[in-house]
Amino acid sequence: MTQRILIVDDDPNILAVLKVGVRTRYPGCSVTAVSNGFSALERLQNMRQDGHIALMLTDLQMPGLTGLQLAKIVKDNWPAVPIVLMTGSHDTDRIQQQADALQLEGFLTKPFTLKSLDKFLTPHLKPATQISVEGK
Repeated sequence: MTQRILIVDDDPNILAVLKVGVRTRYPGCSVTAVSNGFSALERLQNMRQDGHIALMLTDLQMPGLTGLQLAKIVKDNWPAVPIVLMTGSHDTDRIQQQADALQLEGFLTKPFTLKSLDKFLTPHLKPATQISVEGK
């Protein structure tokens, strides 16, 4: 079964770095990256029809549909999908309360390292034990 992850962020640079970083660390994983919550819902619907979603990473502050609004919709419709928030805010107490209220996996404060992301990815994705030089 292909492991699938959905990344949602309105910053194209963050999307690009996370997409490459996750694929490098978890090469068996299928990574879908979208720039807003509405696109995320469309993709999630399609991804769910094709099988299991291992994890959704979403930015907290996005135009249109915020990460919290997106997380609530996802939890209402697909409660088994694990969700991690990403935020540039340092109001960690408030964000932790919001994440807990929606029963999310947690949150990461930007900027963060791929290593710090591993604590959320590793329980849901099988990490690479070996990556060849040829990229196979």
